[in-house]
Amino acid sequence: MVAFTVFSIPPVSRFSSLLDSGYGCVVSSGNSSWWTHNCPSDLVERIKEAHAKGEMVFDVSVASNGDWFLSTSAFNTAKTFEDVSKSRVTKFCQLATNGGVKTHVGNIRWITFMPDAEGYIGVTVVDGVESCFYEGIPQSLEMHLSSSKSKTLRSVSVGHDNSWIVVYGDGSSNWNGIPDALAKKLKAGYSSTVESVILSPKASEEFIINYESGASCYLLPPAWRPAIATQEGLLQELTARLQQTVSMNAANSAAIMRNAAVNASRIAATSAQASAAALQAAFACQSSGNF
Repeated sequence: MVAFTVFSIPPVSRFSSLLDSGYGCVVSSGNSSWWTHNCPSDLVERIKEAHAKGEMVFDVSVASNGDWFLSTSAFNTAKTFEDVSKSRVTKFCQLATNGGVKTHVGNIRWITFMPDAEGYIGVTVVDGVESCFYEGIPQSLEMHLSSSKSKTLRSVSVGHDNSWIVVYGDGSSNWNGIPDALAKKLKAGYSSTVESVILSPKASEEFIINYESGASCYLLPPAWRPAIATQEGLLQELTARLQQTVSMNAANSAAIMRNAAVNASRIAATSAQASAAALQAAFACQSSGNF
């Protein structure tokens, strides 16, 4: 199994498996990344290029046939095949377009490849409207999605033995066949909203939970943990700085609104005083004329 993982703003992760390639992963805090030697070379080059240009990594997904999708703060890219029929990203775009939503790589929000060589599920955004399309996913997952079409999807992951988990826009989730340890973690709750949950396609007990705060909870091979811990720490620092900036902007906006309200009150008071003086002068003139 090769499992590819990305932490970013917001934190997202992707597991995938490359046939006959053993273990591997990619870990990113957004503007810093680490990967194992068996990550597809063209994806590695694109990530290096993105960081060299100051782009932040937002999302990555790698398929068992070496297909991949990468989203950065600048634009989305996908693997180029001489035989375009091998590209699941292209198939996703065609499926969405045939479904009435004209889609290209640039307006894909995220895409997740199934553990086998064919399936995928993703979300595209066109004119501000999100739409979900999928093919070759477990039947139980398809039935579940069909019954919850009105809900916004944050992430969907399919793991070992057709296990799956769906995380919705409000951080709530539904699942089937996931590890007991993961189910207990999710039921116990956490101080931050769940952003995504990723299942391993090969190892039934491996998973990652990503939270909006940048924190994560994971059960992964020991060799990956130091690099993941480093990137997680960088991500949390970045998240804290962004939250501080948002708070400062909110405070500045509130101060501006308060000052505007005070000025409006002063203007209203001055206007009222002027009106009263004008009425008094007019009454005085009218009285003088009457006597």
